[in-house]
Amino acid sequence: MRPITLSNAGDFVQVAIHTQAVLNTPFSIIRTIGKAKFTKQNFYPTEAALEQVFTPIKNLPDGTTAQTLQANGTAASASIRTKEGPALQDSHFVPALQLEEGATVGSKRNIVILIVESFAAENMSFLNPELPESLTPFLDSLSREGLLCTNAFANGRKSIDAVPSILASMPSLITSFAVTPYATNDLNGLPDILKEMGYYCAFLHGAPNNSMGIRAVSHLCGVDNYYGKTEFGDDSKFDGAWGIWDEYFLPFAANTIGTFKEPFCASIFTLSSHHPFKLPKEYEGVFPQGETDLQRVTPYTDMSLRKFFEQARKSDWYKNTIFVITPDHSTLTGHAPKYKTPIWSTSIPIIFYAPGFIKPGRYNAPVQQLDIMPTLLGLLNYNKPYFAFGRDLNRDSTLQPFVINYGTNQFQLIQGDTLLVRDNKSLVAAYYYKTDSLLLNNLLAPAGGAAAGSTQVSTASAGVAAAGASAVSTAVGVAAGSSAAAGGSAACASAAGSAGSTAAGANTDSDYAIIYNAPQIQDKELLAKQNAFFKAIIQQYVNRMID
Repeated sequence: MRPITLSNAGDFVQVAIHTQAVLNTPFSIIRTIGKAKFTKQNFYPTEAALEQVFTPIKNLPDGTTAQTLQANGTAASASIRTKEGPALQDSHFVPALQLEEGATVGSKRNIVILIVESFAAENMSFLNPELPESLTPFLDSLSREGLLCTNAFANGRKSIDAVPSILASMPSLITSFAVTPYATNDLNGLPDILKEMGYYCAFLHGAPNNSMGIRAVSHLCGVDNYYGKTEFGDDSKFDGAWGIWDEYFLPFAANTIGTFKEPFCASIFTLSSHHPFKLPKEYEGVFPQGETDLQRVTPYTDMSLRKFFEQARKSDWYKNTIFVITPDHSTLTGHAPKYKTPIWSTSIPIIFYAPGFIKPGRYNAPVQQLDIMPTLLGLLNYNKPYFAFGRDLNRDSTLQPFVINYGTNQFQLIQGDTLLVRDNKSLVAAYYYKTDSLLLNNLLAPAGGAAAGSTQVSTASAGVAAAGASAVSTAVGVAAGSSAAAGGSAACASAAGSAGSTAAGANTDSDYAIIYNAPQIQDKELLAKQNAFFKAIIQQYVNRMID
């Protein structure tokens, strides 16, 4: 027996800050002594300068959702060009979800979010046609009927990271948000907002009810009721490890949802595609075996999702529901070299599905779990201010698509066709992540190089990335550097001026010397602006949690 952890304390309170009282024990004090805390950032010397670059407050009074560097002179579809050729360009703003004829936003549609355990992009046949056998025949078919985000990424590495990312648009940078001291902050998640609109909100997960702190975190996001292994009530369907087999719990979830008063928001978390990757005995040898243990059980979960939708389609609520399908995180058992890199090891599929409401299609711009909450609120025509790090895929016309996460002890930002990597001190790498999927050519280094400045950029396996992320104990960042970039010249000063003090208000620092001295980069000013945007997100994340 031991006292409850920080992530479990939310089970016992109605307001997040009250978890401090629940945890006020000698055990908690001892457990947190010596633990590092986030250090305030001052990349931007004033709040006004920071807000001009990036703000997590949506639906601002002036009618926009954000002010960004792209709105201050950068071409919408611009991307970094190298000396070898033209830029690879992504469209800045194309609404992701096209509605069926006659459909309108704003009606009180139900929402069902299916969080699928460990369902990485590398195991999805519709994203990897080279797979010898289809591991996901049902999701393949569903992706053709809904809006499939083909370039989507998770914002964390663990199941506990996914709930704040999906339900509160709050990433887990450096370590899991749910187990930091800042988890006692008020999340004001999607369920909280929807309850103001008259929604009932529930979370369904076939694990034991206090497993992994999921119930507590969902509660702090505003969920009214949690349905787990206890509510399922039949231990004969217990898998012996994590909870109720998916093929039984998912139809139970569909039937339980049918008892909810509309409109409702239901989040459903699967579990059978989790280590130790067991299958019910009757399915041994039935499905394609794949190349990894996870691929061996992936078809079982795919079949279970089919059973959920078969049950749901019989219900009256089905036609008035927006479904979102997203994994909690990617897998750590990647076998293809691409999926062993720090960024592609976070690659996942995200599907928006609502027959008669959302047109089938593909969306190829960068998408992240953080975008789910803002996009759903946009589809419901919610116009009050709220807090979210992601973007509304349909309405955020001033905020260029981006992805932010953390891997191998480094921050990662995707914007356009570019992946930028920062350590605790500076910008260390830039890649064309689509055409250089193995991340072999760091554009900040001499052609074919792998490092910028004094920091090596690792393309270690996802397992190393996860271990590194959990082991980090240093403070987040550093203060802005000197007033002039070391080794700068007129061109470097120009980049620093437009992307730093003039356009964004950021202090100049050694990042600009790194950018200016990169022989492969032609559009140095744009890279400097992307880096300034990168730092603004980090500062907003750290400082707002501390405050």
